[in-house]
Amino acid sequence: MIARALSELEKAGKAPATVKLVRALASGIFGKAIEWGYLESNPAQGVKVAGRTVSRDCAD
Repeated sequence: MIARALSELEKAGKAPATVKLVRALASGIFGKAIEWGYLESNPAQGVKVAGRTVSRDCAD
C-alpha cells in the first residue's frame, strides 16, 4: 500500500524529494505505532523511492 501511494505521487509528477519526504513521514508514523504497541513491523521499511541522488559541492 505504501509503495502504491508513493508510485501514485511519482506518476502525478511530484518531485523525487517530495516523494522521499512522504516516505520518511510515513515511516516515522509507523515507527511510533510500533513503539506504542499498535504494530509489530514498519510497512514503509524497505520501500524504495525512485529518483536521482543529488550531490552538492561545498565551496570552502
